[in-house]
Amino acid sequence: MTTTSSPSYAIKENNITHPRKRKTSPKQYLPRIFWIKTHWTKLFQQTQELLNLSKMQKRYQVMTNKLTRNVLVLDQLELDYNL
Repeated sequence: MTTTSSPSYAIKENNITHPRKRKTSPKQYLPRIFWIKTHWTKLFQQTQELLNLSKMQKRYQVMTNKLTRNVLVLDQLELDYNL
């Protein structure tokens, strides 16, 4: 078994370089997990807001269509009865 110039980085066995396994505790991943969780919850909230906006826009469009129809009907009634 021969080692490279920096044995803390890798061990060379049979001309294959294996990175040395570092002992990582789960606590090291907590900040990353927390960041991912908050990031995804923010994205989820934003998508929900966009969906709500699109629903509101559809409702607005339906209401304006109804209003324009009502106005047209009223205009026609005015013309028919000379109001």
